[in-house]
Amino acid sequence: MQRYLIKFSYSGIRFRGLQRQPGEIFNGEFPCRASIQTIFEKALLRLRQYEKALETNIQFSSRTDQGVHSFCNIAHFDLSLQKDGSALSPHKLMKILNTYCEKSDISLSVNNVEAVPPTFHARYSSFYRHYLYRIAVTDKDVKAYPIVEWKKCYFIPKPFCLDNAVKACELFEGTKDFASFCHHFKQKPSGYPTIRTIDHFYIKPGRPLFDPVYDPLYSNIEFYDFHVKARSFMYKQVRRMVSVVVALAQGRMDLDQVCQLFEKPGEWNPRAMTAPPYGLYLLNVDYKIPQDEQPQRLVENQGEEFAQSDN
Repeated sequence: MQRYLIKFSYSGIRFRGLQRQPGEIFNGEFPCRASIQTIFEKALLRLRQYEKALETNIQFSSRTDQGVHSFCNIAHFDLSLQKDGSALSPHKLMKILNTYCEKSDISLSVNNVEAVPPTFHARYSSFYRHYLYRIAVTDKDVKAYPIVEWKKCYFIPKPFCLDNAVKACELFEGTKDFASFCHHFKQKPSGYPTIRTIDHFYIKPGRPLFDPVYDPLYSNIEFYDFHVKARSFMYKQVRRMVSVVVALAQGRMDLDQVCQLFEKPGEWNPRAMTAPPYGLYLLNVDYKIPQDEQPQRLVENQGEEFAQSDN
């Protein structure tokens, strides 16, 4: 067997999230009803080296929710070697995966493929996840937004005090009990771990996705980017963190109320409405590849026999 590490990006609008969900439908007519995991499994099953019995062997570093985007997520999976003992080249594998995504009209792209030792694990070999959350602050009477920004950022009305947002972000850094930011915490089993270390959490002025010269709807819109970096997060934790800072910046909460979320773990303030998924982007995953084992011998020029066709 040869283990492969893949880096990939996607727009989360058309997917049911990253992890396979019950009742998924994936075909040429309804690709938007599938998860990213299902897409990859469908693509890999075109390869003779990918055994159906190992259909669940693809492992991801970061599971993103429906609507969340990614510039660089990572995953790993194993493929069988050929009769001559060689492994499918990373270049050939990347071409096969991207060709499948293009023909299926899917907003998913594999950016890099690398052969790695069998001791590498996409989840456990990763030590940092870096997320970006985009917001756009507009006048209260704005009813139309730039179409390029549709489900790519969170539009909120003024007022928005940047200075207060900066102060609030500082309260989240360090090792704390984030039980209040855990989705459905009271339904979790006793002893559920909620201690997390946030290495960086800050907000800075952002920018539009398109040149405002070409779209007058960009006028009077202020973009801001939240950046958060940590080893791990709980479900919806980043979006809840952003929602609390936004609530404070808009005057719906004060600093004392933010502090109470840490002083009374597990208690949520309804004045902070969980930010929607489509403003969230997984920017990068930092990982380390073990050096104790070398990848299997690779052959660059593989024949078409290694790929099956659905025709």
